[in-house]
Order: sequence, then structure tokens, then C-alpha cells
Amino acid sequence: MSFSLIPQMLLPGYGSLTPEMLRERGIRLLLCDLDYTLAPKYVPGPDETLHRWLAAMGEAGIRVMILSNNRSPVRVERFCRDLGIDYVGHAGKPSLRGFRAAMEKAFAIVDRAEGSFLNAWMPLHDELWCSYKATVSEAVAEAFGVLKLVNGDFRTGVVAAGNFGRDADTIGAIVGSILGAKYGASTIPAHWVEKPRYPTGTCLTFAKGVDMLAVADDLCKLILE
Repeated sequence: MSFSLIPQMLLPGYGSLTPEMLRERGIRLLLCDLDYTLAPKYVPGPDETLHRWLAAMGEAGIRVMILSNNRSPVRVERFCRDLGIDYVGHAGKPSLRGFRAAMEKAFAIVDRAEGSFLNAWMPLHDELWCSYKATVSEAVAEAFGVLKLVNGDFRTGVVAAGNFGRDADTIGAIVGSILGAKYGASTIPAHWVEKPRYPTGTCLTFAKGVDMLAVADDLCKLILE
């Protein structure tokens, strides 16, 4: 499967991007800019047209998330709260400078703690804190700090990450995904695999009854091809 950051389409506006276009390409997560993409910078909140467009995406099983460079502490949060969607504000895209600095800080914290989770936990919170709890440079750096601390132990890693605090669902998902991908399904407790294997569709209706283990096998085959 090829991946490229080179644009393949040029559209006059977000409304020209339809759920059908995304589904044909197998896309289920759409990252959107905010200012002058979904709305002019001076418009404080979403209009009805944007609400309808997002509703259509949701009905098609496509998740939309806003990734904005806006530096305002309230602009992105207020806009996305009204829409009910996730966001990352002050993202600094496309630069990786802030992200890399946060990663280096997280690893330094773990090294100072000499492998002790108790000694690293609060410094990881305090020294990586951002005003937006879902900021990439905070959550991802904390996740990799946990990964370094647990040294390949899947159960300890997921429990620690899931109870980390702040953006714990994101941190836990990152830690679990990486440990599972690196060390294999045999490292995951069997009852952990079976419990979420067939989703009820409460949150993601398109996933109801889908065998997640089979999906994981298919993804592995795609990667190995």
C-alpha cells in the first residue's frame, strides 16, 4: 500500500468533498484545517452548512478531526465543541520541531527515573503539560515515555497508559497499538482479545459485529505484501 503527502485532488471548498469520494478511496478518518478551510478566521462558530456536511460524513462512518495551527487558547476549542468533534490546536504543522523536542524531553524524564514508573509519572505530566490536553506533542510524547518505561510488557503498558490521566484514551491506544504490532498477539492477554473482538456498534455503527481479529489479519497481509 503506497502513501504520499502529495495532493491528489484540488477542490473549490470542503463542500465538494463527499462521503462517497472518501469511501471509494477507503478513507475513514479526515483531518481538516479550520481557518479559511472550514470557516473564515473571523467567524466564531460553524454554520448550518458545515453541520450538515459533518452529519453526512458521520452517517457514512467517516470521522472528521480538526488539526489547526491557530494559537488562540479558545478559538479551536469553542468551534469544535459546537460541532462535537475532536481537535488539535496550535499544531505547528507541518513542522516537527515541537514534537521532536517533546519526545526528547519524555525520554530524558524516563532516563532520570531509572526505569521507575512512580518516579517518572508526575514529571511526564508536569514537564510535558500543554494548554490543550489533546495536543500531539503532549499525548504522543507521554505515550512513548510509557513505552520506554514498560520495556515491552503489553499488560503493564496498557494499564499504565490507560490510567495515566489527561488524554489517557489516546495514550493508551498508542501504547497498545505499538506494543501489539511490535511483539505480536501472543503478548496480549487472551480475554483482552476476545472482549472487544466483536464491537456492538454503540459508538461506531459501521463496526457492529465485525471481527476485529480478522481485520487485524487483513491489515498485516496488506503491510507484508
